[in-house]
Amino acid sequence: AMSVFRDMHSSRVQQDTVSYSAVIGACSKGQQWQATLHILKHMATSCIERNAYSYCAAISGCAASSHWEHAVELFTRIGKDGLAYNRVAYNAVLDATQALRAGPLLFKRALYSNVYPGLLAHRPDMLDLHDLSPGAACLAVSWWLHDALPVTYASRDPPERLEIITGRGKSRKVWRLG
Repeated sequence: AMSVFRDMHSSRVQQDTVSYSAVIGACSKGQQWQATLHILKHMATSCIERNAYSYCAAISGCAASSHWEHAVELFTRIGKDGLAYNRVAYNAVLDATQALRAGPLLFKRALYSNVYPGLLAHRPDMLDLHDLSPGAACLAVSWWLHDALPVTYASRDPPERLEIITGRGKSRKVWRLG
């Protein structure tokens, strides 16, 4: 990805937000987190607008390489650049911070911002993890078991069973307990 990017530069091909973001995404998938940070910084110095995709790709690269500090810093910059925090941004930063003290706090911030509206959309005893990254899903289950369910069932009997939806339901039939 970096060689293509350099070739674009030397060939005087127009570089824009889309081309920069694509390179950041490719570097992120290759776990080249330092390259993602370098390219994101180069965008700013070249007066090329950074968008949510470029930030999220860089955050994912940092998360995949266990550099949570950089992931959180980039997540913070999204807001400072006037961009909206969306599900993709939260998923990326929660993957980086799920095992840290910041993870649950960021997850609750996502909840208050209504980033995951379908989480309890069916019933309070059913958690729907669609559209959550692995890190966000782990934090969602923890929040549900430790915070949401005790409040919901504080003054009434708890349900006989709890359900967690993890997929689209197309891979196998629902298992029923008899």
